[in-house]
Amino acid sequence: MSTGAISTHAAIGDSIDQLRRSYGQEIEISTYRPDLYATSYDFRKDRVKIHATILPDRASKIDVFFDEMPAEDELALLERYSGAKGWRRGSTSDLGFARHFPLFDRERNQFFVADGLAAMVQRGMGGFALVLWIQSDAYPDLLRAYREKQKANKPLHGTSATSPSPSTEPESRRP
Repeated sequence: MSTGAISTHAAIGDSIDQLRRSYGQEIEISTYRPDLYATSYDFRKDRVKIHATILPDRASKIDVFFDEMPAEDELALLERYSGAKGWRRGSTSDLGFARHFPLFDRERNQFFVADGLAAMVQRGMGGFALVLWIQSDAYPDLLRAYREKQKANKPLHGTSATSPSPSTEPESRRP
């Protein structure tokens, strides 16, 4: 069985150029819902898909999707794909799980932590044998700040963020 192993690995905190050196050219750049999500880059190698979110200018989130179940255990895989040592199992009842993965089921998933990082592991998700969701501790705050900035820059009711708001006076009463 293929492990989906990649000989060189990027890490949380790497730049997009470092990711490209590790994984090759991205297969897709996602700008889906820029009001909610920062630009992310998808790489594919050895039946493994790596989805990296750059926020603000470094990988703050790396999701790893395995087509086949790897031979290594979760701790070894988390170390490889995060670039960090010292992973340990956490509890999904921990507040860290709710902070990093607020919409995910506590019963079906496993939670892991390392110094400055959090991860969730899922099995049999969306056609993938195994998925690692790895985030920096700063990621939830970075994402919230990104969304607030996007919201502040978003035009309201067809006006630009810098133009004055349209008159609320009925058209018949305007000069």
